[in-house]
Amino acid sequence: VDWPDALVDMFGVVQLLLFDLDNFGFSCVVGSSPVVRYVISVGFFPALIAYIGMCFVISRAQPNQRLRWEVPKLLSTLGQFMQVGYSPMTTLALAPFMCYQHPTGLRSMLKYPSILCGSDAHGAMLIAGLLLLVFFVLGFLTLCCFLAHKLPAWSVGGKALRVRACKFLIFRFRLDRWWYGVPLLAKGPLMSLPVVLATDYPPVQTTFVQLFIALYLVLQVVSWPWKTPVLNAIDAWIGVSLVMLINNASLLVPDLGTSMLIFVDMANSGLDV
Repeated sequence: VDWPDALVDMFGVVQLLLFDLDNFGFSCVVGSSPVVRYVISVGFFPALIAYIGMCFVISRAQPNQRLRWEVPKLLSTLGQFMQVGYSPMTTLALAPFMCYQHPTGLRSMLKYPSILCGSDAHGAMLIAGLLLLVFFVLGFLTLCCFLAHKLPAWSVGGKALRVRACKFLIFRFRLDRWWYGVPLLAKGPLMSLPVVLATDYPPVQTTFVQLFIALYLVLQVVSWPWKTPVLNAIDAWIGVSLVMLINNASLLVPDLGTSMLIFVDMANSGLDV
């Protein structure tokens, strides 16, 4: 999408929230090699988790019991860290899967245009991204689904330590909406998926992103999950604003080719049915 210059500058500031190390002059430290920069970026999340685990071991080894970390609080802290970094982690893991086509027929990575898709360098980045995707992105989402399923039984059964370890997943929501953390977490991968599946087709991306946001908006309004009522209203307002923004962005999409016109006709036919 060809955004206006004013919005491009604003989006550049928002990019900092993605915790992309390249936005912080990371290449000045590790060099200009895209492969090295990407692999180190992927390793940042496991390294930080390992660091927190090491701090836990050190705290348990010291004699003052008051300063020892508790296991439930440690697990909740790790879960909170994973939640905060989940969307950036998802975007980073899927980056090697986003390839656009050149007029010559070759394909390059969207994030690193100098890397040709199918090359040895791309293969190394693909392996690193796949490991992050399987063990951290999908693994954490699967774990949260399991925890959301087990939490009611643990709460009724008086297993307070297990419930405290899952505090990161439920503390922001009403008691009867304890499960909302799972669909909220899945929102990140769903927002990135259209770019992976249709990197060369902005109309497909805008259509499905708008659809996903609209579905989440309906789910949020129906469930009204946040403990603080004003947060529910703000969340709903943000959802409506995003739908309107993406709808207006469709007006900035470049001219549609034949394949895109066929897609639009099929989409309209599906909606009519």
